[in-house]
Amino acid sequence: MGIEELKKAAIGLLIAFGLQLILGMILNLFITIPTIHPGDIGSNYFIRSMHSLWWILSLHGGIVLIFHVYIGVLLVTGSIALFIRSLIAKVRKYLSIMFLFVILFTTGAFFNGLSFIDYGHNISSFIMILCWFCAVSLLTLGIIKLYSQNK
Repeated sequence: MGIEELKKAAIGLLIAFGLQLILGMILNLFITIPTIHPGDIGSNYFIRSMHSLWWILSLHGGIVLIFHVYIGVLLVTGSIALFIRSLIAKVRKYLSIMFLFVILFTTGAFFNGLSFIDYGHNISSFIMILCWFCAVSLLTLGIIKLYSQNK
């Protein structure tokens, strides 16, 4: 795994983050998420979230929500893969640490998205976009650093 493949993977992930933002804005502005679904029952956050996730991934909740969640899963797994690739490519340690924080912020956005589905609180949506912004900022900075390493 070389630096060039790592750059391509990082740019692909950044494009997926952009698509995620567009779908999130469509959801926010034009689509009402059903208030009655399997994730709105119970008090345990993780059980509610798992029920909501399976409900959405089994093609319920509308096409935009389905794509939004599928891309969210892709972003979490893609950010983990990017971190592992950065370790294999033996980039500078601070880059791998940056990509590790991309995982943390991406996972934070994902879980706050599930929280928004479960509870409908706007604070979850706000935290989700803050985590998205931090992940994208770190990823962009990492890409810039990757390109500046070869010069």
